[in-house]
Amino acid sequence: MRQEYPHAVGYRVVVLPDPVEETTEAGIVLPETVTKMGKAATTKGTLLQKGPMVEHGVKEIPIGARIAYAKYAGKFVDNPEDENNPFVIMNDEDVISELKEDNHE
Repeated sequence: MRQEYPHAVGYRVVVLPDPVEETTEAGIVLPETVTKMGKAATTKGTLLQKGPMVEHGVKEIPIGARIAYAKYAGKFVDNPEDENNPFVIMNDEDVISELKEDNHE
């Protein structure tokens, strides 16, 4: 089944942020307030969609690329396939760079 993304309009882009760890390396489960703050502060993710008026160098970044973006950028939108990892819709100017990395650290 193909995943449905929110529709990006104007200068907006849709990003799937990297998931936030919900437990520590020692196995301690983090409270929801901590994981929500971590989601808001995430600065890396996957570019899923670009609006038709995207500029600022984002035009050249391919869909599916890993990107870095401004801390606290955009608006969270529910992800029906993963309620713990919502989409973020943000302005193209909040995209800082395309990441050329092999892992999702």
